[in-house]
Amino acid sequence: MMAENKNMELNDEMMAKASGGMDGAAGQPKYKVGDRVHYELTNPANGETMAVNGTITAMEFVNEANKWRYTVQMDPNAYNCTEVQATEDHLSYL
Repeated sequence: MMAENKNMELNDEMMAKASGGMDGAAGQPKYKVGDRVHYELTNPANGETMAVNGTITAMEFVNEANKWRYTVQMDPNAYNCTEVQATEDHLSYL
């Protein structure tokens, strides 16, 4: 089996893992400042979902959580929410 794989090509993800890099949140951020995103969060207490759109205005890596945290300036919405901080778990591209 080893001989079969000796000439295979490695993609960037495979190289990052091989060189001790980490995939997912600890690697490169998924979003960048200026990206338009959809934010969605369900309140576990009442099951209501807040879903709004916005623009990434800042980002930082949070060591304790091992995740990127994004500041999102929200479009006008029914929740009167102007800004949120969220991880990739609650964001998606528009």
